[in-house]
This record gives sequence, structure tokens and C-alpha cells, in this order.
Amino acid sequence: MSAKLRFFAAILVTGWACINTILLSHLMRPDRFQRSFERIVKRWADRMLRVLGVRVRVVGRPPDIAPVVFISNHQSLLDIPSTLSIFPHVKIIAKTELFRIPLFGRAMRRAGILEIDRGDRNRAFRTIDEAAKRVRQGTTILVYAEGTRSRDTRIQPFKKGAFVLASKADVPVVPLAIRGTAERLPKGGREVVPGEVRLAIGAPIPPLGPSGRNELLARAETAVRALYEQIC
Repeated sequence: MSAKLRFFAAILVTGWACINTILLSHLMRPDRFQRSFERIVKRWADRMLRVLGVRVRVVGRPPDIAPVVFISNHQSLLDIPSTLSIFPHVKIIAKTELFRIPLFGRAMRRAGILEIDRGDRNRAFRTIDEAAKRVRQGTTILVYAEGTRSRDTRIQPFKKGAFVLASKADVPVVPLAIRGTAERLPKGGREVVPGEVRLAIGAPIPPLGPSGRNELLARAETAVRALYEQIC
């Protein structure tokens, strides 16, 4: 399949997922919709990777405990479908601009996606508090701890927000490392190169309490960097 056909097919798959999400968010009760949304996410991620010619190889075992906070590096837009194809039940924290899309923003809120405004510190802290509350209620959350996609394949220093969240929720952090997505679709790129990406899952890091946030950050960042080197 040519690059243009892959791109067009990816648009169709994403359009299908968005339309289904919007329709079901209006037709179903919130609890039923959230379960249906997980199935939509799984199908979207699997189909997206298939039409783009991307295969995910998993190294390590998924945690046998829940809820947790997954902490991952972030290299490419492909990180999201690659990770959600393996963990479709996790919730992510999305930038506030996506919630301004008519109809879709409302559907995202009903699906349990959390909104963060990076330009408003107070709102960002409120999002962390809400995320911690959701985690305590049983929701597993995925956070890209660098805060944004890196411009090259090097892992950038982690930011504190994810570890404030994990400490408030008092749950383990599970390190993830993803590699190969930047080669498939670099930041700013418009053409996907088919091939393999690798997702490594580390051992859970137990909560260290409010006073241990900095140590938790350091241990998680060290673990992600080590996993990243293992899957080179």
C-alpha cells in the first residue's frame, strides 16, 4: 500500500472511531458508554496500526495489579495507538484544545478522558487532583512524563506532575518505554514508514508517600531509560 493510501485509510479509521464515540456518548448511559469506549479504542488502535503497517512487539509482562499510573517516554503520535493497542482500558490526559472540538469534546469528557490546560497552572493542578481521585476509584492512567514529544530519540527530563498524581493516589507507578515510533513517524513528519515498534514494560514501583515524590520521579525515570536501552 502506498504512503498516500495508508494516510487516507488512517483518516477513515480515525473518522470511524470519532463518529462512533460521538454517537454512543449521546445514546448510552455514562457507565455503559465508558465500557463501549474501551472497545472503540482497542479497535481504533489495532486498525490504525494495521493500515499504517506498524507492528508492536511487547517486552515484559503487564502488571497484575490495578489501578496503577503508567509512566512512559513520548517520541511520536504513534505512541498513543501503539500503547492503547496493548492497554485499551487506560485513560490519558489530553490537552485542552481537543475538548474545544464541537461534539467530540463532550464525548471525550463522558469517556473519562481528563483535560489539562498547560497554560493555566491552577487548572493543571485541579486536573491532577481529579486524576488522583479517579485512580483511587479504580482508573488506570497513562502519563507521558516528558510533557511533550521529544524532537529526537533521546528521553527528556521527566516533569513532576505525574508523580504528584501517583503520590496523591497512593498507587504504584509502572514504567513503560517505547522505541521505534520516532523512526516510523517523527515529530512534524507526515508520512509513516512501516515497520516494528517496541514497547517494554517494567516492574511496578511502589508508592513512596507525599515526601517521596522526587525519589519516585528519579526511580521511574531511571527505569524508563534502562528499559529504553534494553529494546534498542
